[in-house]
Amino acid sequence: GAKFFKFAKDSGIVDSKVTRTKIDLLFSKLKVKGQRIIGFKRFEQSMADLAKLKYGDPNEVSKILELVQTSEVRSSGTKAESVRFHDDKSTY
Repeated sequence: GAKFFKFAKDSGIVDSKVTRTKIDLLFSKLKVKGQRIIGFKRFEQSMADLAKLKYGDPNEVSKILELVQTSEVRSSGTKAESVRFHDDKSTY
């Protein structure tokens, strides 16, 4: 669920009309009961469902795929600062 939402958010699919709740409900509808993941076939089905949520028409899959292809990958990780005793080999 969380990774599917991150995918939708990073792709630019999420906006004021397509909210986290709607994405979570869509994911819950797609996954098999008792599992926490969806397979590739169900992921492909989700593209039509996302198009219906965002544009009102499930035939607008090409617009969703265009959003996905033109999106940038974002990292929420941090970069460590340099530490003199670790990074400076002359202090060993």
